[in-house]
Amino acid sequence: LMLGSNKFTEVPEEIGEMTQLVELDLRKNELAILPFGLRKCVNLEHSNLGDNKLTELPEELVRELGKLRELYMYRNKLDMLPDNLNLLVNCERLSLSKNKLKSLPETVGELEKLKELYVNGNAKFSSLPNSIGGLKVLRELGARGCPKLKSLPKGVEDLDNLVELDLR
Repeated sequence: LMLGSNKFTEVPEEIGEMTQLVELDLRKNELAILPFGLRKCVNLEHSNLGDNKLTELPEELVRELGKLRELYMYRNKLDMLPDNLNLLVNCERLSLSKNKLKSLPETVGELEKLKELYVNGNAKFSSLPNSIGGLKVLRELGARGCPKLKSLPKGVEDLDNLVELDLR
């Protein structure tokens, strides 16, 4: 379902009736909140929610979207993420760039299939979780434009598959 590049301020709750939905593109809208009904889209694998005005990723939504492989939430207003992020067990790509994040929850280190993680441009981002070493298949880690990030946690040296680390 491609609904990107509109001026939508909300998405109807009835989106939850699309239980077989695999891809949802809501990027470049004016969304401040996600509809509660979205949690019923349990077959969702790709979701682009970037370039909106979202302030949170609801725990209830994360709890139900275990098939999600790609989640793009760049250019929003997120200042924190739910602790149950580890329930996105199939997530391979997580883009959180250009938000208001200061850190990631420790549970991000439990995303065993995560290959790409981006937190670029979060001006207040100051620390990666110690659990980052648990991301054994991580290939790309982007934290470019995070001036408050002054050091890397122990465990980064355990990222044997990491081919790109961008901290410029």
